[in-house]
Amino acid sequence: MKDNNAKVKQINQKLSQVDASAGKLEQLTRELKRAEHDLKSTEGTVDIPKLKQEIDKLAKDKLELDAKISQLSSEMNRLHLQSSAQAQIDVLKKDKAAKEENIRRLKAKQEDTISYLLGHMPTTNIRTQIDDYIGKQTESVKTLRHEVHQSKNQLSTKEAEKKMISETLRKKEEDLKNLEEKIFSVCGSQNFDDGLLTFKEKMSQTQDTRGSLLGAEHFFKKYATDLEKDDPCCPLCHREFDTDQEVKELVIELKNKLRMVPAKLQKAEKDLDEFRKKYDSMMQLKPLKENISTLTNKEIPELKTKLKKLNEDIGTLRTTIEEKEDDLQTKEGDEDMAKQVQPDVVQIDRYHGEVIELDKKITAQQSTLSGGSSDRTLQDVINEKEDHQMKVDTITKNLDRKRQKINDHSEELARLKSKINTLKEEKLQIDSDLQQRYKLEEDKATLLSESDQIQREIQEASEQIRPLQNQIDKKISEKETITREKEDKIEQAKSQVDIIKNDASKVKNVNQEIKSYINQGKAETLGETRKKKEQFETKTEKKETEKKEVNQNITKIQNDLATQQTRERELLDNLQLRKKTKEIDDVQQKIAELKEQLGDIDVTHLDRERKRLQTQQEELMKEKHHAEGRQRGFEDQIRNIKTELKSDMYKGAPQKFRDKMIVLRTTELAITDLEKYYKALDTAIMRYHSLKMEEINKIIRELWRNTYRGNDIETIEIRSDEDEGGIMKTRRNYNYRVVMIKGDTALDMRGRCSAGQKVLASLIIRLALAETFCLNCGILALDEPTTNLDRENIESLAFALVEIIKGRIHQKNFQLVIITHDEDFVELLGRSEYVDEFFKVRKDQSGYSQLVRARVGELHSR
Repeated sequence: MKDNNAKVKQINQKLSQVDASAGKLEQLTRELKRAEHDLKSTEGTVDIPKLKQEIDKLAKDKLELDAKISQLSSEMNRLHLQSSAQAQIDVLKKDKAAKEENIRRLKAKQEDTISYLLGHMPTTNIRTQIDDYIGKQTESVKTLRHEVHQSKNQLSTKEAEKKMISETLRKKEEDLKNLEEKIFSVCGSQNFDDGLLTFKEKMSQTQDTRGSLLGAEHFFKKYATDLEKDDPCCPLCHREFDTDQEVKELVIELKNKLRMVPAKLQKAEKDLDEFRKKYDSMMQLKPLKENISTLTNKEIPELKTKLKKLNEDIGTLRTTIEEKEDDLQTKEGDEDMAKQVQPDVVQIDRYHGEVIELDKKITAQQSTLSGGSSDRTLQDVINEKEDHQMKVDTITKNLDRKRQKINDHSEELARLKSKINTLKEEKLQIDSDLQQRYKLEEDKATLLSESDQIQREIQEASEQIRPLQNQIDKKISEKETITREKEDKIEQAKSQVDIIKNDASKVKNVNQEIKSYINQGKAETLGETRKKKEQFETKTEKKETEKKEVNQNITKIQNDLATQQTRERELLDNLQLRKKTKEIDDVQQKIAELKEQLGDIDVTHLDRERKRLQTQQEELMKEKHHAEGRQRGFEDQIRNIKTELKSDMYKGAPQKFRDKMIVLRTTELAITDLEKYYKALDTAIMRYHSLKMEEINKIIRELWRNTYRGNDIETIEIRSDEDEGGIMKTRRNYNYRVVMIKGDTALDMRGRCSAGQKVLASLIIRLALAETFCLNCGILALDEPTTNLDRENIESLAFALVEIIKGRIHQKNFQLVIITHDEDFVELLGRSEYVDEFFKVRKDQSGYSQLVRARVGELHSR
């Protein structure tokens, strides 16, 4: 086994050596596969049968359009013969279109306003709806003005009442303040009632003191006189004095007190007068105190309550007035807006009438045309014919393009098949040189087969051991089966035991209930209940019998009652008949009397005459009422028109018309000047655009021819297609596309070029744009410009860039920055005399990026 592996290893080494020499064969194989893949892809890109079907369909469409053009030519000839009548119809249609345009313009002008006023834009009867709206708004404004006026009157009344109450309150508060000041001047900070009581008590005390002093003066004089007599004794206790000295001292004391009495009496009288004056003053202020109490507790609070309520009412009225004034302002604004719209609405209504009349005239003129009526004019037919002719031209171009596409596809397939045949021949040539490789591979296969045989023998030995292991596994499986069966049987037995236990428990519960039923005597109760039930059933049957008898009696009574009611109605009808008969006799008697009075007068003729006159009277009254209604309507209309003529909208109408006419003419002149300016500017811009496109395509053509090395594309161009819409559009839109040119054929590059051609075209277009527009910016940056380019085109690109550098070498601000991973491209640029060094980006030991200057010559040395 080891020897075989060693031999296989040696053969692998020899095969590696052969593979090294067979690299070219693999390259040829890859190129062959790529060529076959390109052939397959190219065959799938174009569906030849589908293209042929499209060509057949386009040819059919072209024949149909040619037939239609022939019909249109015949119609043109017929319309030329009817040109006179058709010209008149055209004039009428033009006039109608102008009227409709005026209607559309006026509607567009006033659509938002009318939609705002009416809630929608009416399609018919706009004038009637606007007039009705103005009438309703005028009535609403009138009502709101009346309500605002009433509210303002109420507010004025309330404010006047508030002013009066405020003035009264102010006076009351001033009176209260004056009264309180008067009381304060007498009582000070003391309470009035307490002060009055205090002065009353003080006056009483002072009167008592004065009386005491008057009595004391009399007694003191008497006592002093008595003590000056012989053998005096005490005037009070009547005891005798021990010594004369005691008498003298008493007399002196009495005289001293007697001398002090006048002063004290004078003081007491003075105090009494003062207290009496203050008491009298306070008694005079007592009514003022009552007034203060009335003002404080009743009048002023009532006035403040009224004032508060008035303020609330005034606030409510002011809010109401503001809301109504806002509503009134809105209504007036809407009314003014509607009146401003009204002239245009009148114009719309007038234009509608004129359009209807023009339709009638057009119909009348069309009926005079020979060959039936036709809505199309000669110009319409000419336009349609031109449209069809343009479609025919387009179809012809599409036919040519699709046929050219088939030819190009066939040529490409032939080229690819030729390439594949060449590669196959080269591959066969190399295969003949590699026969030795197949012999080595056969030897390798033989050794590997021997190794596989040895490996199979090893596996057979392992198979001989496997039956014993199978028997062991079988016994283990049988053991597990028996164990599971045992566990299942145990579980079944447990389930049966549980069922039996549950049944026993249920039987026990039933026995217990039976015993309880017997012990409680419910069996006897059941018997008694059954007897009672039988008794109730007997009673029920008896009652049912009685009920049936009663129902029979009731039915009999009801039948009798119905018979009596019928009899009563018959009697009443007889009485009514006799009464009416008597009335008829009375009326016939009166008729006979009146006929005798009339005598020979023709009553029938009089009756017809009366009816005729009544009918005539009714008709005349109707006419009168109708005339009065019309008169009132005319009067209202005259009054409204007079009022409207006095309104701001029609006031100074001639002057307003002149002013607006001046503005209109000025605006028209400005529009004319702006149109001239716009056309001149547009022409200049288009000229500038054309010059720049020619300049760009010229540079692209030179760069492509100097750079591209293929022979399938002579050059490329940028072409622009303007969107339809004419020069009067506010913005022009251009669709730019890149086309490739071969001879006189130009095809879009989108979807038809390779990735390398796309990259090269992108680079060349950017270079041309920079050359044309970036005169003040000399920086040109290219990022990976060689992506998807083959070697030949890379060399051409490098040569073109060198030529650009050469052409701008004297431009001070020119810089060319190229970012690339292609060192061969850098080497090609370095072959020129303008590129000596370049910068490489690499990582340092810390993982940061850094720029390293390197010389182009170092690339040559690698």
